[in-house]
Amino acid sequence: MQRRSIGALIERWLPGTLSGRMALLVVVGLIAMQLPGFLLFSHQRVQFDQERATRLVIERSLDLLAIAQPGTLEGQDPRLLAARGFALLNAAHNVPNDAALHRELLAAAPAGSQLAQQVLASRIAVYRAPGYLTARLQLPDGQVVTFRQNTRPPGPPPGMAGPAGLRLPWPVLLDFLSRSAVVMILALWAVRWLSRPLTALSAAAERIGRNLQTPPLTEAGPAEVRHAARAFNQMQARLKRVMDEQTRILAAVSHDLKTPLTRLRLRAESVEDETQRDKIVRDLSEMETMLDSTLDFLRGESWREATVPVDINALLAALTDDATATSAGRVTLSGQARLPYPAQPLALKRCVENLLHNGLKYGGGEVEIMVVDSMQRLQIILRDHGPGVPETMHERVFEPFYRLDSSRNRDTGGTGLGLSIARSIARAHGGDVALANGELGLVATLWLPR
Repeated sequence: MQRRSIGALIERWLPGTLSGRMALLVVVGLIAMQLPGFLLFSHQRVQFDQERATRLVIERSLDLLAIAQPGTLEGQDPRLLAARGFALLNAAHNVPNDAALHRELLAAAPAGSQLAQQVLASRIAVYRAPGYLTARLQLPDGQVVTFRQNTRPPGPPPGMAGPAGLRLPWPVLLDFLSRSAVVMILALWAVRWLSRPLTALSAAAERIGRNLQTPPLTEAGPAEVRHAARAFNQMQARLKRVMDEQTRILAAVSHDLKTPLTRLRLRAESVEDETQRDKIVRDLSEMETMLDSTLDFLRGESWREATVPVDINALLAALTDDATATSAGRVTLSGQARLPYPAQPLALKRCVENLLHNGLKYGGGEVEIMVVDSMQRLQIILRDHGPGVPETMHERVFEPFYRLDSSRNRDTGGTGLGLSIARSIARAHGGDVALANGELGLVATLWLPR
């Protein structure tokens, strides 16, 4: 359980894209690779500064002993000593001798000289603190002199000092940053290059969901990518075979069902009672209409249609003219699409036509069509002047064969598939159909992504 929570937390903070995760991995790798070098550089820098400070302590100690010959500072001007950074301790101190430092001090003095004799009779000790050393030198006469020596070197030349606290000069930092930038650019380019087949596979999967007739993927690139593309193309081919088989079965079913209906229609003509004959013919026509609509819905042959640029303005103008010419009702059109829309023309026409006929049939015979086109989506809004649909039914009316009670009559009642087909076509294009009650009647909005 704890592992899952940790994994979920890590996943939450990771970038969402493959390129982002690879960039993060490269940054972490660069830091992990450079951090030991920085730590080693810093350690060596500190050690070098300590050694340098020790050499300066030895040089200043020899300078002090040279001033103190023959072994005392009596008669020396205190201001001269203070100017050189030396200070006499007021009270008597017994300086513990640092043997290693004392040997270095003796080795720095000329062998056999009076200065070397002074060193032999002296004692020296060093106390370390962050950023400086405090040295105490006890002269042969017992006097103790103290002075401070910075462990950090004087500031680098102008423009060479790095950020405060890093103790790294700008050339080192710029070298690291330039190397990191080059590696990052190459890594991001490599990630994009390697993930391009995945992007193409994702786009192809989205296209196949809209239209099975999309061209197959190119089987190129590394072996893994070729295998994935080949498997994807095989899946597409299997889906096409299934859809073809379904279409053939439905065509056979349609033929088998329509044959007895045709025989019944012919036999109905022999019925002498005109009233009964008309009722039988009307029932047969309703059964035939329902059968055709059901088969069309189940067949869904829009998957066979190729996607081409469709002139939305011309399509809506033609539907408006057809409705006016057939006296189906009054249709007004406003707004224009900026550009043609890539779609399956017959399927898109059927989608809009179903929405328009639904509005004319149940919306008082008057429909207003408005086109709203933007960079993100294309919207075709149809407003009718009917009684509308209860809000609780806005989704149910899209269910196949569902009809409101008020529409279940021979004059206006359809098969309950018009809105289902319209939404199915819209979703196949990546959009949708939504209903809402307006001020005058029902508002049906078809939106399609740009």
